[in-house]
Amino acid sequence: MGKEFAGNGVYGQETARSLHFFNIGSDLMPIPFVEILLRLKSAAARVNAELGIIPADIGQAIRTACEQLLAESVSDPEEFRASFPLRIWQTGSGTQTHMNVNEVIAIRASKNSGLSVHPNDHVNAGQSSNDVIPTAMDITLACGGRDLLLPALDELINELAALEERCGEFIKVGRTHLQDATPVTVGQEASAWRQGLVGSRAALADGLKDLLSPALGGTAVGSGLNTHPKFAEKVLALLGSELDLPLVENPNKFHALSGREGVTRYHGVITALATGLQKMANDIRLLASGPRCGIGEYIIPANEKGSSIMPGKVNPTQCEAMVMVTTQVMANNLAVGMGSAGGQLQLNAMAPLILHNIWHSTVILSDAMRSFARYCVAGMTVSEKKLAENLERSLMNVTALTPHIGYDKAAKVVSVAAAGDTSLIEAVLKLGYMSEADARAALDPSHMLRPDRE
Repeated sequence: MGKEFAGNGVYGQETARSLHFFNIGSDLMPIPFVEILLRLKSAAARVNAELGIIPADIGQAIRTACEQLLAESVSDPEEFRASFPLRIWQTGSGTQTHMNVNEVIAIRASKNSGLSVHPNDHVNAGQSSNDVIPTAMDITLACGGRDLLLPALDELINELAALEERCGEFIKVGRTHLQDATPVTVGQEASAWRQGLVGSRAALADGLKDLLSPALGGTAVGSGLNTHPKFAEKVLALLGSELDLPLVENPNKFHALSGREGVTRYHGVITALATGLQKMANDIRLLASGPRCGIGEYIIPANEKGSSIMPGKVNPTQCEAMVMVTTQVMANNLAVGMGSAGGQLQLNAMAPLILHNIWHSTVILSDAMRSFARYCVAGMTVSEKKLAENLERSLMNVTALTPHIGYDKAAKVVSVAAAGDTSLIEAVLKLGYMSEADARAALDPSHMLRPDRE
């Protein structure tokens, strides 16, 4: 087809053709995705041999080649990457990468065995890029969610629980609309961050279910042309056992090829997690602002020099990194949504774009959560002095007086205290609304931390 291209002895002409025609950017297909493709091809060769679709010796040669390549991905990652050099920006079905994998396996299998192993007739028997690529995508993302996102999220949740444990009893000013509000404890404040992450964890674990019934067996358009009726079921059973994933055959392969709502929903859960993480990071850097001229209630670790010109400056660098990462995840979500909507008729031809963005989110968000847990939350403390000073000066503690003197009189107390820069106790006594003992009892912050009326 068109100009002839020569392979390099590791991959064949289709890979060389793609390198020539799609030399776009530097974003390469993720290595974990290639590894899943190799596992899928090995399982397919075993099943096709068992079903009599390909000769048994060729099936074994393919499996041996896949095993060698998977071992090389660990022992010699640079050489492995050189075998699979294609960019994300290629055909929307991922056919170039699919053929890259088929060619590398076929060439390796042929050299090992002395047999003539064909990339299409043997390695790709009963398969199409249109079902293999979305299948490998779903499985790759499921492994990434389970092995990267969930453990990192658990680590952060545990560090927040530890923060609650060591600092939880300290009482501080609550704030709404960035203005003073009634008191909370540090533990209550941190528990809100933690609970948001706990909820996202449950949603993420549940969202993985959207990735467990992939498109394999649909071949070109979903009808399963040129594949054995037992092929997909058997291959997914092997992969599921190998990867410890409950993979099942998709009951509607026409949708599995043409619609990408499942991965879109899944990334929506990742995006929801990112919003909570960004809110937490922004809260912490605001509450740690200072140290003298800001709120200064939290003390964050001094991991590095904060400024090249201002000595001794400690910046909320982990918070800033988290905000940037979560912003990128939200941007990725737009690309995923547009990619999902961009399919036409019997195929979504935006697969590499969708894979690239969800995998990007998986990696950077996992790394950011681990970094934030270890280098921010684990070393966070509070300034007892700042907490006490701010709590003492807060005028919104007056809310506790409204059951005793009413809303209007309580508002008058705030007005008098603010005008005279005095305490609420002094304003109450000046106005003659309560005795000092009753006012002090009502304004005890420890009585404002939970429901207090029968």
